[in-house]
Amino acid sequence: MNIKERLRLYIQLSRLHRPIGILLLLWPTLWAVWISSRGHPSWQIVIIFTLGTVLMRSAGCVINDYADRDIDKHVQRTKDRPLTSGMVSTLEALLLSAALAIISFFLILPLNKLTLKTVRMYGYYLNFFQQWLLGSRKVENFQVEKIDDETIRSFRLYLSHQYKNPYKGELKRQ
Repeated sequence: MNIKERLRLYIQLSRLHRPIGILLLLWPTLWAVWISSRGHPSWQIVIIFTLGTVLMRSAGCVINDYADRDIDKHVQRTKDRPLTSGMVSTLEALLLSAALAIISFFLILPLNKLTLKTVRMYGYYLNFFQQWLLGSRKVENFQVEKIDDETIRSFRLYLSHQYKNPYKGELKRQ
Protein backbone atom coordinates (compact mmCIF):
# COMPACT_ATOMS: atom_id res chain seq x y z
CA MET A 1 0.00 0.00 0.00
CA ASN A 2 1.49 3.36 -0.98
CA ILE A 3 1.68 6.51 1.15
CA LYS A 4 -1.30 8.18 -0.53
CA GLU A 5 -3.60 5.25 0.25
CA ARG A 6 -2.27 5.01 3.82
CA LEU A 7 -2.85 8.74 4.33
CA ARG A 8 -6.42 8.36 3.04
CA LEU A 9 -7.00 5.59 5.61
CA TYR A 10 -5.63 7.78 8.42
CA ILE A 11 -7.92 10.63 7.32
CA GLN A 12 -10.89 8.25 7.43
CA LEU A 13 -9.82 6.88 10.81
CA SER A 14 -9.53 10.37 12.29
CA ARG A 15 -12.81 11.46 10.60
CA LEU A 16 -11.23 14.48 8.92
CA HIS A 17 -13.44 13.72 5.91
CA ARG A 18 -16.49 14.47 8.10
CA PRO A 19 -15.97 17.94 9.59
CA ILE A 20 -19.32 18.27 11.40
CA GLY A 21 -17.82 17.06 14.70
CA ILE A 22 -15.00 19.57 14.39
CA LEU A 23 -17.47 22.36 13.70
CA LEU A 24 -19.64 21.39 16.68
CA LEU A 25 -16.58 21.62 18.96
CA LEU A 26 -15.12 24.67 17.28
CA TRP A 27 -18.25 26.83 17.57
CA PRO A 28 -18.26 27.15 21.41
CA THR A 29 -14.45 27.23 21.48
CA LEU A 30 -14.28 30.24 19.18
CA TRP A 31 -17.10 31.93 21.10
CA ALA A 32 -15.10 31.52 24.31
CA VAL A 33 -11.96 32.90 22.64
CA TRP A 34 -13.96 35.82 21.26
CA ILE A 35 -15.64 36.63 24.58
CA SER A 36 -12.48 36.23 26.67
CA SER A 37 -10.62 38.66 24.42
CA ARG A 38 -13.48 41.20 24.51
CA GLY A 39 -14.10 40.89 20.79
CA HIS A 40 -10.51 41.25 19.60
CA PRO A 41 -8.75 37.86 19.73
CA SER A 42 -5.18 37.54 18.58
CA TRP A 43 -4.79 35.52 15.40
CA GLN A 44 -2.20 33.37 17.15
CA ILE A 45 -4.79 32.36 19.78
CA VAL A 46 -7.47 31.68 17.16
CA ILE A 47 -5.09 29.48 15.16
CA ILE A 48 -3.88 27.61 18.26
CA PHE A 49 -7.41 26.89 19.48
CA THR A 50 -8.65 25.94 16.01
CA LEU A 51 -5.77 23.54 15.40
CA GLY A 52 -6.11 22.16 18.92
CA THR A 53 -9.80 21.48 18.36
CA VAL A 54 -9.19 19.71 15.05
CA LEU A 55 -6.29 17.63 16.39
CA MET A 56 -7.94 16.60 19.66
CA ARG A 57 -11.24 15.73 17.96
CA SER A 58 -9.31 13.58 15.49
CA ALA A 59 -7.31 11.92 18.28
CA GLY A 60 -10.58 11.22 20.10
CA CYS A 61 -12.10 9.60 17.02
CA VAL A 62 -9.08 7.35 16.57
CA ILE A 63 -8.95 6.24 20.21
CA ASN A 64 -12.74 5.70 20.18
CA ASP A 65 -12.40 3.40 17.17
CA TYR A 66 -9.61 1.57 18.99
CA ALA A 67 -11.79 1.13 22.09
CA ASP A 68 -14.80 -0.06 20.06
CA ARG A 69 -12.90 -2.15 17.51
CA ASP A 70 -14.40 -5.49 18.63
CA ILE A 71 -17.96 -4.17 18.76
CA ASP A 72 -17.75 -2.18 15.53
CA LYS A 73 -17.14 -5.37 13.54
CA HIS A 74 -20.73 -6.42 14.27
CA VAL A 75 -22.42 -3.09 13.50
CA GLN A 76 -23.49 -2.47 9.91
CA ARG A 77 -22.64 1.25 9.97
CA THR A 78 -19.12 0.81 11.41
CA LYS A 79 -17.88 -2.53 10.08
CA ASP A 80 -16.07 -0.94 7.12
CA ARG A 81 -14.01 1.55 9.14
CA PRO A 82 -10.24 1.26 8.58
CA LEU A 83 -9.49 -0.24 11.99
CA THR A 84 -12.32 -2.77 12.12
CA SER A 85 -11.77 -3.87 8.51
CA GLY A 86 -8.10 -4.56 9.28
CA MET A 87 -6.70 -2.00 6.83
CA VAL A 88 -5.06 -0.16 9.75
CA SER A 89 -3.45 -2.06 12.62
CA THR A 90 -4.22 -1.37 16.27
CA LEU A 91 -0.63 -0.22 16.78
CA GLU A 92 -0.98 2.29 13.95
CA ALA A 93 -4.21 3.58 15.48
CA LEU A 94 -2.62 4.02 18.91
CA LEU A 95 0.42 5.75 17.41
CA LEU A 96 -1.78 8.06 15.32
CA SER A 97 -3.90 8.99 18.33
CA ALA A 98 -0.83 9.62 20.47
CA ALA A 99 0.84 11.67 17.75
CA LEU A 100 -2.25 13.86 17.30
CA ALA A 101 -2.55 14.40 21.06
CA ILE A 102 1.14 15.22 21.47
CA ILE A 103 1.09 17.68 18.58
CA SER A 104 -1.93 19.40 20.10
CA PHE A 105 -0.16 19.55 23.48
CA PHE A 106 2.78 21.36 21.87
CA LEU A 107 0.35 24.02 20.64
CA ILE A 108 0.17 25.46 24.16
CA LEU A 109 3.89 26.21 24.33
CA PRO A 110 3.61 29.65 22.65
CA LEU A 111 0.99 30.70 25.21
CA ASN A 112 1.75 32.72 28.34
CA LYS A 113 3.29 31.46 31.59
CA LEU A 114 -0.04 31.46 33.45
CA THR A 115 -1.43 28.97 30.94
CA LEU A 116 1.59 26.73 31.31
CA LYS A 117 1.43 26.92 35.11
CA THR A 118 -2.29 26.08 35.01
CA VAL A 119 -1.62 23.06 32.81
CA ARG A 120 1.05 21.91 35.25
CA MET A 121 -1.26 22.44 38.21
CA TYR A 122 -4.08 20.45 36.58
CA GLY A 123 -1.50 17.79 35.86
CA TYR A 124 -0.52 17.82 39.53
CA TYR A 125 -4.07 17.31 40.75
CA LEU A 126 -5.41 15.04 38.05
CA ASN A 127 -2.72 12.47 37.33
CA PHE A 128 0.13 10.54 38.85
CA PHE A 129 3.02 12.60 37.42
CA GLN A 130 3.36 14.89 40.46
CA GLN A 131 7.08 14.31 40.88
CA TRP A 132 7.75 14.99 37.23
CA LEU A 133 5.48 18.02 37.03
CA LEU A 134 6.46 19.71 40.29
CA GLY A 135 9.87 18.36 41.12
CA SER A 136 13.12 19.70 39.84
CA ARG A 137 14.00 16.42 38.22
CA LYS A 138 15.83 15.79 34.99
CA VAL A 139 13.67 13.68 32.69
CA GLU A 140 15.38 12.77 29.40
CA ASN A 141 17.37 16.02 29.28
CA PHE A 142 14.29 18.13 30.02
CA GLN A 143 14.54 20.27 33.17
CA VAL A 144 11.19 21.09 34.77
CA GLU A 145 11.14 24.25 36.89
CA LYS A 146 9.62 24.23 40.36
CA ILE A 147 6.25 25.84 40.87
CA ASP A 148 6.25 28.33 43.70
CA ASP A 149 3.86 28.30 46.67
CA GLU A 150 1.99 31.37 45.42
CA THR A 151 1.01 29.57 42.22
CA ILE A 152 -0.20 26.55 44.18
CA ARG A 153 -2.20 28.81 46.52
CA SER A 154 -3.74 30.61 43.54
CA PHE A 155 -4.67 27.34 41.90
CA ARG A 156 -6.23 25.98 45.09
CA LEU A 157 -8.21 29.22 45.44
CA TYR A 158 -9.42 28.79 41.87
CA LEU A 159 -10.46 25.18 42.57
CA SER A 160 -12.23 26.20 45.78
CA HIS A 161 -14.37 28.70 43.88
CA GLN A 162 -14.89 26.29 41.02
CA TYR A 163 -16.03 23.35 43.14
CA LYS A 164 -17.42 25.15 46.22
CA ASN A 165 -14.97 23.39 48.53
CA PRO A 166 -12.73 26.03 50.10
CA TYR A 167 -9.35 24.97 51.40
CA LYS A 168 -8.80 25.77 55.06
CA GLY A 169 -5.59 27.22 56.39
CA GLU A 170 -2.27 27.88 54.80
CA LEU A 171 -0.64 25.67 52.25
CA LYS A 172 1.78 23.21 53.79
CA ARG A 173 4.25 21.64 51.40
CA GLN A 174 5.33 18.14 52.31
